[in-house]
Amino acid sequence: MSHTRSLRIGIALDLSATAPGLWDGDALQAGVFLAMVLLRCTGVACCVALDAAPGRETDLLEASARSPLPVVSRHEAMQSLDLIIEMGCRLPEDWTHDFSAKGGVLVAQRITGDLIADSEAMAFACPTALLPAPNFYREIWVWPAYAAANGSYLHYTTLAHVHVVPPLWSPAILEQSASEQGVLWRYAPGRRSWRLAILEPNRSTAASCHLPLMLCDAAYRRQPEAVESICVGDSAAMMEGQHFCYFVDSLDVVRQRKVQFFDAIPGFAMLGSRAEALISHHWGMGQSYRHYEALHGGFPLIHNAPLLGDCGYRYKDFDPEDGAETLLSALRHHDDDLAAYRDKAARLLAELDPGADRQVKAYEARLAALFPPD
Repeated sequence: MSHTRSLRIGIALDLSATAPGLWDGDALQAGVFLAMVLLRCTGVACCVALDAAPGRETDLLEASARSPLPVVSRHEAMQSLDLIIEMGCRLPEDWTHDFSAKGGVLVAQRITGDLIADSEAMAFACPTALLPAPNFYREIWVWPAYAAANGSYLHYTTLAHVHVVPPLWSPAILEQSASEQGVLWRYAPGRRSWRLAILEPNRSTAASCHLPLMLCDAAYRRQPEAVESICVGDSAAMMEGQHFCYFVDSLDVVRQRKVQFFDAIPGFAMLGSRAEALISHHWGMGQSYRHYEALHGGFPLIHNAPLLGDCGYRYKDFDPEDGAETLLSALRHHDDDLAAYRDKAARLLAELDPGADRQVKAYEARLAALFPPD
C-alpha cells in the first residue's frame, strides 16, 4: 500500500435499538478492536462506524449513542469512504451495489460460526445470519477458529476470497466497564468451594450451556462440597421450553437448588462478585471474549478451546467427566499456581493486542492487497 494514500475506512455495525449491546454480543467490541488496529496501519486516515441495521437506517443521534466509534450516515459513507467492513451484519443490497459501482471496496468480517448457525436456521426455517444472498464483497475475513469449518462455506456462497486475520482483544473496554461499576476485576484466592459461572450465548448448539451444566453436575456428584453455586447467563428464556426443563431437572445441581438462570449478563457483573470460575464449551467456535476476560482477571477458566494453548484448564471435547476432573483439579491447585497462571495468560493476551506490531503488519498486508500501490 502506498505510504501517501489516506484510506478512509468505515466499520458497519447494527446500531438499532434492538441490536445486541456492548455486552450482549461481540460485534461492537470487535468493531472497536478492529478500529484500534486499523488506525495504527500505514496510510489509514480515519476509521468510523456506520449503521447497518436491517431496514431503515437508525437515526444518527441514536446510532451515535449506541456506537463506541464516531458514526457517519450512509449518505456520508457513500461519498467519503474507500473501504467498508461489515462486522457481523449486512448493509442493504442496493446500497452496497452503488458503493461498489462507485469504486468502494466492501469486506465482510465474520465473527461467528456461520455454517453451524445457518444450517440450524435452514433446518428450522429461520432467517440465516448472512447468506445466501447476492453481495459485492472483495474479501471475507475470518478468525482462525472459524476458518476450517466455515471458510469453504463462506467462499462458495459468496464467491469472495476468504482470508484468515488475527483475532484482536484488549482489556480496555472490560477495565473501563468494570471501573464504572466499581468492580475490581481480579480473582480472589482462598475459597474451598467455588461459585461457578456459565456464560455461553445459547443462540446455537455451537456455544451453549448444556455440556457445561453436565460438567458441573458430574463434579458435584463426585465432590458436593466443591460446588457452592452455579450461575447460568443468557438462559432465563430457555426455562420456558419444556425440553430444556426436562434436561435441567435431571441434574443433581438443579434438584439441590445450586443453579440460577439469568438473562444475558456481562462477565464483569458475574466473575468476582458471584463466581470464582468460568465453565465453557464451544463446538468449532474456540475463540471467545469471555475466555480472554477470565484469563485477564486470573479467574479459573475450564474450557475445551485448543487455540488457548496451555492457558486455563482444558478438558476433552464433549466429555463432562473429564471436565469434572479438570474442574476439581483446578480447585485444588489454582491458588497455589496463580502466579504462573497469570503469566501464561499475559503472554497469550499480549499476542491479541491491537497495538502489537505483528497484528498491525497483518492488517496492513490485507489493506495492501485491497489497495495495491500505484
